[in-house]
Amino acid sequence: RVRFLSYALVHGMYMKLLVWPSFLCYDYSMDAVPLVQSAADLRLLLPLASYLALLQGLCVVLRRLQRCQAEAGRFLAEGPALGVGFFILSFLPMTNILFPIGTLVAERLLYMPSIGLLMLVVCAAHAET
Repeated sequence: RVRFLSYALVHGMYMKLLVWPSFLCYDYSMDAVPLVQSAADLRLLLPLASYLALLQGLCVVLRRLQRCQAEAGRFLAEGPALGVGFFILSFLPMTNILFPIGTLVAERLLYMPSIGLLMLVVCAAHAET
């Protein structure tokens, strides 16, 4: 249980680093991320907000993709879907859920997921123009 909660905290830290990379570190030692002992820990609000934002974004993208029937509209709706898919598929191996990867937090692991996030930002900016 402690491992699962601590991994959730790490996921929230990764999302925070993607959105606002104010503190970057070249080496996160094992003591850099304190263990989460209980589900009542307030630090778990960060991964909860991250999971909810990801779920909301996924729902919006899928709803837009489902509504677009015209060829031009469908083309514009596929961009964000590709961004979300790229983000999830590149983030999944580093979550330590499928298998342990040997490192807890490493900014170098965020290079590929950041491409998916930037695809979403570019598609959202293009949709506003």
